[in-house]
Amino acid sequence: MPLSILAFGGLVYGLSSVGAIVEGGQAGRGALIVLTVGVVGLLLFVWRQLARGRKGQALLDLRPLAIPNFTISLVVLVCLCGALFGALNTLPLYLQGSVLATALVTGLVLLPGGLLEGFLSPFAGRIFDRHGPRPLVIPGVALTMGSLFWLSAVNEHTSIGLLITIHITFSIGLAATYTPLLTTALSSLPKRLYSHGSAIMSTLQQLAGATGTAVMITIYSRVAAAARAGGASGPAAFAMGARSAFLVSAVVAGVALVVSLFVTRHPKGPSNVRTAAVAQELRSHP
Repeated sequence: MPLSILAFGGLVYGLSSVGAIVEGGQAGRGALIVLTVGVVGLLLFVWRQLARGRKGQALLDLRPLAIPNFTISLVVLVCLCGALFGALNTLPLYLQGSVLATALVTGLVLLPGGLLEGFLSPFAGRIFDRHGPRPLVIPGVALTMGSLFWLSAVNEHTSIGLLITIHITFSIGLAATYTPLLTTALSSLPKRLYSHGSAIMSTLQQLAGATGTAVMITIYSRVAAAARAGGASGPAAFAMGARSAFLVSAVVAGVALVVSLFVTRHPKGPSNVRTAAVAQELRSHP
């Protein structure tokens, strides 16, 4: 338990402080030390869990990572989480800093996509139960990647209507991707490993989200600052920073797309579960 707190606490704090580390100074050095402690703690934690796993006493059994379809689905999820959190935290900054939208308008821009994603997710689950993950995951990741590349072309004159359209496209891709990937990953495991697989996914998604957010905001801030120093206006500089962050997010989503080509449906059998069952398992093991 102490090793897990040291490892994951240090990693989350250190990765979320990437901007401070890049800038240097006392705060940056402190964050770098915490990150280093987290990395060392993680290595020790993995070594200890592998040793205890051979005796059946592991706090977090790492055997799910030996199952290819679980690991492939997990890699896609981690890449998507990094791109997702990075883009969704950059988009409001761009809207308010470059397009000069108010906080209310910013929220309204994001509202239709969020509502549509929630509406479509149950239908994605039903399609998954009939046809498996590939008809959903591959087009969904491609749609997500395409919308991020679309965002990487925005500027300070981009219309609110176009941004709503891009965000809706992004949300449709997530609706087609997220639940099927979670289901595919867990349904690839024997039931005795569900809780460990769920814990691994939850932990890595949090780390990916923290990393994606920190990296994209750092890119946004530094590119915008460089543009301002070069004489660009505030809105134009913030647009340049946002484009760079969205482009990096799109590249990360592109990695997810390549890996998603290898996702397969687990053969039907005793360990196969449907979407609803996996959702219940995730609620039981957050």
